[in-house]
Amino acid sequence: MNTFNNNSGSQRKEEESWHIKKLVLKFLNQLHWFILSVLAALIIAFLINHFSTPIYRISSKILIEDSENKQSTGALAGPERDLTQGFGLYAGMQNFDNQSIILKSYTQLYSTLKELKFEISYFKKKPLNTTEIYKESPFRVVYDSTHVQPIGVKFELQVLKNGKLKLTARDKKTTLYNFMSNEPVRSKVPVFVSREISPGEVVKAPEYSFSIILNNQIPPETDCKYYFTFTSLDQLVLNYQEELTVTPIQKRASLLELSLQSADPPKGKDFLNKLMEVYLKNNLNKKNEIASRTINFIEKQLSEVSDSLRIAENRKERFQTDRQVMNLSFQGEEIYRSVNEIEKSKAALEAQQKYFIYLKNYLDTHAELESIVAPSAMGIDDQLLNKLILELNRLSLEKSTLSATLKLKDHPMMKKLDAQIRNTKATLIENAKGLLNNSQISMDGINKRLANYEQQAHNLPKTQQQYVNIERKYTLNNEIYNFLLQRRAEAQIARVSNTPDNEIVDRATFIADSPVFPKKNLNYILALILGIIVPGSVLGLKNFFNNKIHYRDDIKRITDKPIIGHVFHLDENTPEMLLLNTPNAPSIEPFWAIRTQLDFFTGDQRCPVIVITSSSPGEGKTFCSINIATAYALSGKKTLLIG
Repeated sequence: MNTFNNNSGSQRKEEESWHIKKLVLKFLNQLHWFILSVLAALIIAFLINHFSTPIYRISSKILIEDSENKQSTGALAGPERDLTQGFGLYAGMQNFDNQSIILKSYTQLYSTLKELKFEISYFKKKPLNTTEIYKESPFRVVYDSTHVQPIGVKFELQVLKNGKLKLTARDKKTTLYNFMSNEPVRSKVPVFVSREISPGEVVKAPEYSFSIILNNQIPPETDCKYYFTFTSLDQLVLNYQEELTVTPIQKRASLLELSLQSADPPKGKDFLNKLMEVYLKNNLNKKNEIASRTINFIEKQLSEVSDSLRIAENRKERFQTDRQVMNLSFQGEEIYRSVNEIEKSKAALEAQQKYFIYLKNYLDTHAELESIVAPSAMGIDDQLLNKLILELNRLSLEKSTLSATLKLKDHPMMKKLDAQIRNTKATLIENAKGLLNNSQISMDGINKRLANYEQQAHNLPKTQQQYVNIERKYTLNNEIYNFLLQRRAEAQIARVSNTPDNEIVDRATFIADSPVFPKKNLNYILALILGIIVPGSVLGLKNFFNNKIHYRDDIKRITDKPIIGHVFHLDENTPEMLLLNTPNAPSIEPFWAIRTQLDFFTGDQRCPVIVITSSSPGEGKTFCSINIATAYALSGKKTLLIG
């Protein structure tokens, strides 16, 4: 039993080996198709590599300041740190994810592209490809910004032998755009141009107005043609939003990589560099805006206090002149010194009260909440108040960021942010009211202490009583004025010392020898693989669906009948009576072998009858019958052949 299994297993292995060899032989017989296929694929790869416009990847890196790290590990703390960070208000608005979105926001890209002036694109048109030329353009277009221009129309340009320029354009439906107002004016307007112009000549029509100035001499009648198109700022923003990629370099690092793919690397480099410059400038402007708003708030308070101080100072001078009072008595000096200390506290408290009133009124009347003066600007160091203002500014910034990316105002994320802003705003108003009430309680305590000293002042002579009161009012206004002057100076220092929170680590670069497309080596490797796979697949499928009999094994698979012989295919010139005409030819051996096999099958039959048939004419029935009958006859047996 085991011997039988071993024999059958070895037989199967031999059969599988034979099938593999047979398949390999089939492929080797068709080797010329593989060679032709590989050559064709390599030629196609060469054409793609040679004539395709190379596309390069341009990238840059920018450091986003980690506000949490900065607050927790910064060397400065308290007011000193506030001064260098715009009173600590903007740093809390720094958020890594938010900054990633801001860099791709419509507003950010719009500001960048407006400075770059990419609205005109120049192209060189060759017989087999077209490439954009940015800095290498031999001409430039100066357009009238007060006039409409057609968007997307190809204005083709060719230099003639007479030195003039041939300008042609044809577009059935285009949109007219006003670059001054940055909005479309009319749509589906036909534009047809075909005329000769001189360099610098103003080309004007109801649909366009511009002039063409040559930068370099263009050889006339060259194979290259040039054309330029106008693109709206809105479309440019959408294009760059789609191409620009902003990704973190590492999970724990605050580095962002800005990258895009461009067929014109200098243009891509200029865009990324300008984007980072505009981003840092906006960041710095935001911090300076906060400091400037603080200075304006303080100066408004100063203008109110300066009038009161001037009046109190004049009154004091007149009183001293009229009554000739220069110094107080010892008792009056003691009362004045105590009152002076209390007035200093009262001055600071009044300034804080004015801030709480300002904050409450601002929250009640303003919908946009990115302009709140920092509480530290008025010497207020309440942690909860600062935390709530930072949170409110963070939510406002996140809302403005999302509004630049989400088109639907009723988006669930926008609704969630609106709810968070309302809750934070309500909490902040309640906190401001509570602080205002607390400051009023403190003010009442100070007023009681002042009233007590006023009672003591009644024991002084009348002249000195009046002088103490006048000196009190002057001191109060003077303390408030000095307090505000100090705060204004701090705010001015903060504005001057402000720097962007973020930093450009690497300016835009690209590798000229490694375009993203086409990948030359990869294309050749793919061509080689496809050149082998395609004919191999075709031959494999052809073999799979082939239902013809080519080998003995093909017969064995479909029937269990024995095979008695195999006659080779002979050419048409072979005589029918092969055994008689060519008795020594090798091709007669199959017929002798067939006769021997037939003797084995017929056995002891006295007159066996053998039938030879096929499915269609011309398959060799007559030829085989004659030669098998001849083999029997030559062996000495009486044979009757019936056709």
